[in-house]
Amino acid sequence: MRYGFEMIDDLCDGLSNYMETKGFNSVNDMVGRSLNDIVKRYSLNGNIRIVSLFKKDLCVKDKLCYVSYRDGGHNAINIDEKGYPLIDEKECKGCVLCISVCLVPNCMKLKKLN
Repeated sequence: MRYGFEMIDDLCDGLSNYMETKGFNSVNDMVGRSLNDIVKRYSLNGNIRIVSLFKKDLCVKDKLCYVSYRDGGHNAINIDEKGYPLIDEKECKGCVLCISVCLVPNCMKLKKLN
């Protein structure tokens, strides 16, 4: 979302480089390789809740976390009167989208709720 459609070329280049590095001749050589790592949803601990938080001293108030969450349909982040993110812990799903789009390293983190 941050880089636009031009990033498709970068993704294709990245996939080609990855395949060459790992010795794959085609995408079909990779199909099914992770099947042994898939687990049933009910085997996961559903009692653990993870939510986003941010470091105010690092935030540059560019609103990328807000825009990506809004456009992604979560509505877990709003902006306060000073331009800082307000994270609604009840709505946050711990999806790490905010961390993915944040320009500042270590500004957005996850915390485990009890």
